[in-house]
Amino acid sequence: MAALKVRFCDEFDHGFGWVVDEFMERCSHALVVDGRVWLVDPVDGDGVEERVRTAGEPAGVLQLLDRHNRDGAALARRLGVEHSVLPREPIPPFEFVSIAGGRGKPLRVAPLVYRLHTSQTHESGRFWHAWISSA
Repeated sequence: MAALKVRFCDEFDHGFGWVVDEFMERCSHALVVDGRVWLVDPVDGDGVEERVRTAGEPAGVLQLLDRHNRDGAALARRLGVEHSVLPREPIPPFEFVSIAGGRGKPLRVAPLVYRLHTSQTHESGRFWHAWISSA
């Protein structure tokens, strides 16, 4: 199976993103904290693993939305790190908060709370943006 074509985006001091070249424009992010790289809801694609390893030491894969299975487990295995699905307890340097969904149902998502000291904007896909809080 051929690797998916991706477009790297959201370049900033603490990481980068990539968007799959498809209609839904699935977006993923790598966050770099103290030389360690955390992947957020990642989709595998051309150059992703190489780019992650160049950015620093792989630290973990975070799945923040229940239906974002994507390629997180496979990437975690290849990188030799843990795949955390909908984490509720802190995984330093991150904390997670629960939010309510629409129509009275809980939304099964674990928004990431980490203050990136940056004022840069992110230009991910049209349909999804990372749950990154800027200080």
